[in-house]
Amino acid sequence: RYRFAVREFLWKPEDAEISAVALVPAKTLLDTAKSLTNGDNVTIALSGSGSGEGLIGFEGAGRRTTTRLLEGDLPKYRTLFPTEF
Repeated sequence: RYRFAVREFLWKPEDAEISAVALVPAKTLLDTAKSLTNGDNVTIALSGSGSGEGLIGFEGAGRRTTTRLLEGDLPKYRTLFPTEF
């Protein structure tokens, strides 16, 4: 058995020309969201070193956390589910 979860959220980049996709481990994202609930704004920083070790950092409410991004692309899951039930 497999579980699959997707969470998409809107963000406002400082530069409107920026577009990014990040595959973040779910547990890390959940733990980070819980720890940053006291602040109004969260700063997200993406880094790609070119050696397959992309990083994402979150900062807000006086706290910071950094984690490695998952490698690869998100599967094209939308084609697996009907658009209407």
